[in-house]
Amino acid sequence: MKIIKLLEGSELLYHVTSQDSMLGMLRTGGIQLADLRYSAWERGVMDNSHPSSSGKLYFLSMSRNRANEFSDGMLTAVGKQGLVFRICFSGRTLSKYGKVHPINYYGANDNRGEMEDRLVSDINLIPFSDFDYVDVLLPRGLSTTDYQRKLIKAVSERVRCRVFDNHKKFFSGRGDIEFDFDVEGEVNLGGNLFGDDGVAEIMIKYFEGGELTDDEKDELRRSKLFNILNTVNTGSEVGHRLRLVLRKAGVKDVKDMEDRLVKMLGGGK
Repeated sequence: MKIIKLLEGSELLYHVTSQDSMLGMLRTGGIQLADLRYSAWERGVMDNSHPSSSGKLYFLSMSRNRANEFSDGMLTAVGKQGLVFRICFSGRTLSKYGKVHPINYYGANDNRGEMEDRLVSDINLIPFSDFDYVDVLLPRGLSTTDYQRKLIKAVSERVRCRVFDNHKKFFSGRGDIEFDFDVEGEVNLGGNLFGDDGVAEIMIKYFEGGELTDDEKDELRRSKLFNILNTVNTGSEVGHRLRLVLRKAGVKDVKDMEDRLVKMLGGGK
């Protein structure tokens, strides 16, 4: 029955992300889908399990469950100090972007008992206006920083938000707290550069042999490796162009890219 509902577009689906990724969404105006053209593994997963999706360019990984393996991993990775965001989509809204397919990502012998629900699409960005709502989990045992409060405020100005201070309540979707969204000041979205595409343009310039300005180097330092990897995987056209430039420059893998950037920036990772 759940699969029938999903195909009819009546289920809620969830995507969990970090505060760094949410900042990128604020800069681009929505969530960018990952690019299937860059990952032979992801392309193979889709072609083998759902051949009808062949030819689609982008995908977004989601779950029908608020509590799932990826959410657990996100809380372990960033939940002690950073905000965790859970974006809720209605299946009916997503249906205008493409089809949602259940994926046994970990293989038939896996015992997690959990499926990934994957949207495949020819569209690379879903705007905030098509989010149903966003749940926010505050850092465990810590007061939120001024930056985090401004970030939550910025998201709440674009989509309805609920805030949780306990991971059990966050997983259940019940027991959200009152949060003062009336915070003075605005979150810094990074100057004139626009989202992940801005970072991608800087990297294209560098790997094509161009000389970076101090401001461009500072933007790469600010982005850090996690966001740079998101940039490489972004579903935008400039992200795809970046991947072609990396290949032409002979960049062998993620570590090779990281080593070259660290050497150029003249600092630690």
